[in-house]
Amino acid sequence: MLGNDLVAETNSSAFGEKLKEQVEERLDFYDKGIAPRKNIDVMKEAIKNNEENAGVGHPEATVADAEMVDAEPALPESKLH
Repeated sequence: MLGNDLVAETNSSAFGEKLKEQVEERLDFYDKGIAPRKNIDVMKEAIKNNEENAGVGHPEATVADAEMVDAEPALPESKLH
């Protein structure tokens, strides 16, 4: 079963950017002893940034969403569960 939390309405690099920051922080930890932030805090920040920037720079995303309202599902309802 595909959960709603696995599908985003728009593309975002927010999580990738935060993961990159985490890698850099962990390298600093090994090199300089600076403790990295906790994963939960970084992911909460990514979610917040993603929500704040949803749709920014992607005006066509709302047009595509509107066009899909009446679209037929790609798979029969029975295959989605």
